[in-house]
Amino acid sequence: MTRTHRVAILFATTAVATGALHAQESGCDRPVVEGRVTDSSGQIPLPGAGIVVHWSDPSQRPIRLASDALGAFRLCPPRAVAEATVWAEFGDYTSPHVTVDLTSPRAVSLAIDIEAEAGARLVGRVSDGRTGNPIAGADVRIAERAVAISGSMGQFVVTGLRAGRFLVRVSHLGYETLEETVELSSGLTLELDLGLTADPVELEPLFVSTVRLRKLETQGFYERKTWHERLGSGTFFSRDDVERRRPTHISHLIADAPGIRLSCSSGLRGCHLRSARPGCAPQIYLDGVHLRGTSIDEVVQAIEVGGIEVYDSVSSLPAEFGGADAQCGAVIVWTR
Repeated sequence: MTRTHRVAILFATTAVATGALHAQESGCDRPVVEGRVTDSSGQIPLPGAGIVVHWSDPSQRPIRLASDALGAFRLCPPRAVAEATVWAEFGDYTSPHVTVDLTSPRAVSLAIDIEAEAGARLVGRVSDGRTGNPIAGADVRIAERAVAISGSMGQFVVTGLRAGRFLVRVSHLGYETLEETVELSSGLTLELDLGLTADPVELEPLFVSTVRLRKLETQGFYERKTWHERLGSGTFFSRDDVERRRPTHISHLIADAPGIRLSCSSGLRGCHLRSARPGCAPQIYLDGVHLRGTSIDEVVQAIEVGGIEVYDSVSSLPAEFGGADAQCGAVIVWTR
């Protein structure tokens, strides 16, 4: 028997709607997006479910938040943003992506079902293989079935796919069609970087695939990586980087990031991370937990690491890792 979880999202835009009232109460100058996550019966709340929001304006930072003890969530949309793409994550389950019109003059109620049997997930970006510019409106097909159209930044997401080997076909007017076979696994996300070429004689299409670690995905690692790489702030090390470099201690890899250096008491042992600025040390987090007075090498080995985020200043630091004691930046280490 298939069991589903339902995420009910209510977006209100009229002055008489509930959302507008909440907006005034919360200090938001726009009607808020709010909702509640429950099980399939609609009676039992699901606290801690992840809600992910991407705005239609690519200059706006994506938002990731968790439902509260009652399964509820609420957020204030940025000004001048017309649409938002919203989805929910609960354990290994990911809902379909839903577009919310933030300019609609009426209240909109959306229901998202999270399938009990976690399928495979495909995320990707389509770009010009020569210039690297994103290609919007590319047709993405899996096993000859149309599954997605790339967005304004060339991005696409497909959820609920069956596990197995499938032919991925990407096409756009004026470019050579790209075809590659991929292996999809249940409960895992495959990330594709697809570079199309307008002249197949001079340049072959670019196809790069990476399997995302589900734990890092649900913690927002890949979203922050994409966002900060676009802005040119922050340094990120993936599991592939760790395996390629094979550091004796994970601090040795982190110290390669700009603005970070090692301070070692004896040789390469007992090393602590320091900022390049005198008298300044970054905050250290392991799986979201703030470590105080402990070397990262004392609590985690390189073989256990799935990803690393390094921010050398408070100005580049994500809000969830900020605070009064984060003036020297932060190092966030995630295990697999």
